[in-house]
Amino acid sequence: MIKVFSFVASCAGAKSHTLEFSNELVEAFRKKAEAEGETVEYEVMTGADLRIDYCRSCISCFMNGVCPLDKADDMELLKKKIIECDIFMFGSPVYLWEMSGLAKSFFDRISYWAHRFDLLAKPCVVFSTTDSSHGREVAANLAQLMRFTGAIVVNAGHKETGGVDIDPDVTAEAMMKAYKEPGADIPFFQERIFLSRVVLVRKYFRKLGPDKTPIDEMRVFRERGLDKYVVMKEAIEGLGPEIKNWKL
Repeated sequence: MIKVFSFVASCAGAKSHTLEFSNELVEAFRKKAEAEGETVEYEVMTGADLRIDYCRSCISCFMNGVCPLDKADDMELLKKKIIECDIFMFGSPVYLWEMSGLAKSFFDRISYWAHRFDLLAKPCVVFSTTDSSHGREVAANLAQLMRFTGAIVVNAGHKETGGVDIDPDVTAEAMMKAYKEPGADIPFFQERIFLSRVVLVRKYFRKLGPDKTPIDEMRVFRERGLDKYVVMKEAIEGLGPEIKNWKL
């Protein structure tokens, strides 16, 4: 059973074109999975289903590993769904040439994941929808942000009135490959980001000593054993199934 979870950062509910496109991509993946003897469990949530508040800039997530807003809104549930799924999909409509405000709030609320690599090796598909333009730019931005969390973006693209640049069948192939071969395709800049985090964590612990606990983002990175590696692919191969057991 392959668990696919999609978060559509639109508040249009059932009328959302982004939701419609998410369903279209998953249907292609379902056919691909069934052809290979796999089954797919698909769950999707939109901004109409959840309440996500703005980040309050308290930096508690970086210092303590806890966002005080998680208990007040639905972000804790959303994070849980993302961590537990096998493949994560994220879509946003294009508003004024940018991602939706909800999409930006989502990334603000998980920004500390970019330091702890909470989504290391998580296969991810990102997409945008628009009636006019800038879909490609928004999708590229979403992909870049998602990669900062350690996720493997297997495909990114957009759908607009004039056409689609993210083929569902090609995406389905890439999703299956990433599911079976975690970390097979990692962009160079993602390796550099990972290495910079390794260097910084090692530096902090040398400076503070073994009995001192630095800020949460450093502590968690080291507890997961990620500072033992130099490149991200080695970390993924070294941790294997332990990745699925990470705790928020």
